[in-house]
Amino acid sequence: MGTPNFANRTLYHGDNLPFLRGMNSETVHLIATDPPFNKNKDFAAAPSALAALLIERNGMVCAGCDREFDDPLYLELDHNTPRSDGGVNHISNRLLLCGPCNRIKSNMLTLSGLRRENARRSRMAKGS
Repeated sequence: MGTPNFANRTLYHGDNLPFLRGMNSETVHLIATDPPFNKNKDFAAAPSALAALLIERNGMVCAGCDREFDDPLYLELDHNTPRSDGGVNHISNRLLLCGPCNRIKSNMLTLSGLRRENARRSRMAKGS
């Protein structure tokens, strides 16, 4: 096996396979798309099963601003009632938000609070 390369925050040993086998699944997809694997390849992460279910149920729409997206990579899973306020980690408390809405909501607002804030800032999609 080759020498580990830690330059540019890229970790690999030789062909990476033995190294990647010992890592958990949440970490592997981040490292597997770094060199040497990504040469001349186009990678896209598949949405999680929960995100796929929410997309199937609601479409690729941000619950916070009602904007529609053509790629699920623009949507992030979040909790309606933040876990820090006692929200449960169950599908009934999960929603999809675009990145800007997720940052505004943080762990301080519920979905209704985020929608009020977006309306106040004129961030809602046209027709909402």
